Amino acid sequence: MIIPGTVLNVVDNTGILKARCIKIYGDTKKACAKIGDVILVVVETYTLKRGFLLDKKKKDRFLKGKKHRALVIRIKQNYKRNYGVFIRFSDNAIIIINKRKMPLSKKISGPVLYELLEKYPSIGILARWLILII
Repeated sequence: MIIPGTVLNVVDNTGILKARCIKIYGDTKKACAKIGDVILVVVETYTLKRGFLLDKKKKDRFLKGKKHRALVIRIKQNYKRNYGVFIRFSDNAIIIINKRKMPLSKKISGPVLYELLEKYPSIGILARWLILII
Protein backbone atom coordinates (compact mmCIF):
# COMPACT_ATOMS: atom_id res chain seq x y z
CA MET A 1 0.00 0.00 0.00
CA ILE A 2 1.26 3.42 -0.92
CA ILE A 3 -0.17 6.37 0.98
CA PRO A 4 0.71 10.06 0.64
CA GLY A 5 4.11 10.61 2.25
CA THR A 6 5.63 7.28 1.17
CA VAL A 7 9.15 7.43 -0.29
CA LEU A 8 9.45 5.28 -3.45
CA ASN A 9 12.27 4.02 -5.67
CA VAL A 10 12.22 5.22 -9.27
CA VAL A 11 13.30 2.37 -11.55
CA ASP A 12 13.60 4.09 -14.92
CA ASN A 13 16.51 6.00 -16.42
CA THR A 14 15.22 9.55 -15.92
CA GLY A 15 17.90 10.30 -13.30
CA ILE A 16 15.51 10.40 -10.34
CA LEU A 17 16.50 8.01 -7.54
CA LYS A 18 13.76 8.53 -4.94
CA ALA A 19 10.40 10.32 -4.99
CA ARG A 20 7.72 11.01 -2.37
CA CYS A 21 4.02 10.38 -3.05
CA ILE A 22 1.86 13.44 -2.47
CA LYS A 23 -1.46 12.48 -4.12
CA ILE A 24 -3.26 9.42 -5.47
CA TYR A 25 -5.24 9.92 -8.68
CA GLY A 26 -8.52 8.16 -9.29
CA ASP A 27 -11.45 7.82 -6.93
CA THR A 28 -11.71 10.66 -4.41
CA LYS A 29 -12.12 8.24 -1.50
CA LYS A 30 -9.05 6.20 -2.46
CA ALA A 31 -6.67 6.13 0.50
CA CYS A 32 -3.89 3.92 -0.84
CA ALA A 33 -2.39 3.06 -4.23
CA LYS A 34 -1.88 -0.44 -5.56
CA ILE A 35 -0.05 -1.82 -8.60
CA GLY A 36 -1.18 -0.05 -11.77
CA ASP A 37 -2.39 3.16 -10.10
CA VAL A 38 -1.26 6.64 -11.13
CA ILE A 39 0.07 8.93 -8.38
CA LEU A 40 1.59 12.40 -8.11
CA VAL A 41 5.14 12.48 -6.75
CA VAL A 42 7.74 15.08 -5.89
CA VAL A 43 11.46 14.44 -6.52
CA GLU A 44 13.49 13.75 -3.36
CA THR A 45 16.92 12.73 -4.73
CA TYR A 46 18.40 12.59 -8.22
CA THR A 47 21.74 11.88 -9.87
CA LEU A 48 23.68 13.58 -12.62
CA LYS A 49 25.29 10.34 -13.82
CA ARG A 50 22.32 8.86 -15.66
CA GLY A 51 19.25 9.90 -17.54
CA PHE A 52 18.27 12.93 -19.54
CA LEU A 53 20.36 15.42 -17.58
CA LEU A 54 22.95 15.64 -20.37
CA ASP A 55 20.63 17.75 -22.52
CA LYS A 56 20.49 21.44 -21.58
CA LYS A 57 16.73 21.81 -22.16
CA LYS A 58 15.83 18.73 -20.15
CA LYS A 59 18.29 19.40 -17.32
CA ASP A 60 15.84 21.35 -15.14
CA ARG A 61 13.03 18.86 -15.72
CA PHE A 62 13.98 16.32 -13.03
CA LEU A 63 15.49 18.49 -10.28
CA LYS A 64 14.61 18.20 -6.59
CA GLY A 65 11.18 19.57 -5.77
CA LYS A 66 9.64 19.09 -9.25
CA LYS A 67 6.26 17.33 -9.46
CA HIS A 68 5.59 14.43 -11.84
CA ARG A 69 2.98 11.77 -12.48
CA ALA A 70 4.11 8.23 -11.77
CA LEU A 71 2.83 4.70 -12.27
CA VAL A 72 3.18 2.15 -9.46
CA ILE A 73 4.77 -1.05 -10.78
CA ARG A 74 5.87 -2.83 -7.57
CA ILE A 75 4.70 -2.75 -3.94
CA LYS A 76 5.84 -4.57 -0.81
CA GLN A 77 2.35 -5.74 0.07
CA ASN A 78 1.13 -9.10 -1.27
CA TYR A 79 -0.54 -8.91 -4.69
CA LYS A 80 -3.14 -11.62 -5.31
CA ARG A 81 -3.67 -12.96 -8.79
CA ASN A 82 -7.00 -14.33 -10.02
CA TYR A 83 -6.06 -17.98 -9.52
CA GLY A 84 -4.95 -17.61 -5.88
CA VAL A 85 -1.19 -17.07 -6.13
CA PHE A 86 0.34 -14.24 -4.09
CA ILE A 87 3.30 -12.22 -5.37
CA ARG A 88 5.39 -9.96 -3.15
CA PHE A 89 8.22 -7.60 -4.10
CA SER A 90 11.07 -6.33 -1.95
CA ASP A 91 10.55 -2.62 -2.68
CA ASN A 92 8.01 0.01 -3.66
CA ALA A 93 8.84 1.11 -7.21
CA ILE A 94 7.44 3.57 -9.73
CA ILE A 95 8.16 4.89 -13.21
CA ILE A 96 7.66 8.49 -14.33
CA ILE A 97 4.90 9.00 -16.94
CA ASN A 98 3.28 11.94 -18.74
CA LYS A 99 -0.38 12.98 -18.88
CA ARG A 100 -1.10 10.49 -21.68
CA LYS A 101 0.30 7.69 -19.47
CA MET A 102 3.34 7.13 -21.66
CA PRO A 103 6.71 6.57 -19.93
CA LEU A 104 9.28 9.37 -20.12
CA SER A 105 12.22 6.96 -20.04
CA LYS A 106 13.69 4.42 -22.42
CA LYS A 107 14.40 1.60 -19.95
CA ILE A 108 12.80 0.00 -16.88
CA SER A 109 14.97 -1.98 -14.47
CA GLY A 110 13.57 -4.86 -12.45
CA PRO A 111 10.54 -7.12 -12.88
CA VAL A 112 7.14 -5.96 -14.14
CA LEU A 113 3.87 -7.85 -13.70
CA TYR A 114 2.12 -9.24 -16.76
CA GLU A 115 -1.18 -7.66 -15.64
CA LEU A 116 0.31 -4.20 -16.15
CA LEU A 117 0.99 -4.94 -19.81
CA GLU A 118 -2.70 -5.49 -20.48
CA LYS A 119 -3.54 -2.08 -19.01
CA TYR A 120 -0.45 -0.16 -20.26
CA PRO A 121 1.00 -1.84 -23.39
CA SER A 122 3.75 0.78 -23.82
CA ILE A 123 5.46 -0.49 -20.67
CA GLY A 124 5.97 -3.95 -22.14
CA ILE A 125 8.38 -2.59 -24.73
CA LEU A 126 10.62 -1.05 -22.07
CA ALA A 127 10.56 -3.87 -19.51
CA ARG A 128 13.40 -6.37 -19.39
CA TRP A 129 11.81 -8.87 -16.97
CA LEU A 130 8.17 -9.93 -17.02
CA ILE A 131 6.46 -12.05 -14.38
CA LEU A 132 4.11 -14.25 -16.38
CA ILE A 133 1.48 -16.78 -15.33
CA ILE A 134 2.97 -19.55 -13.20
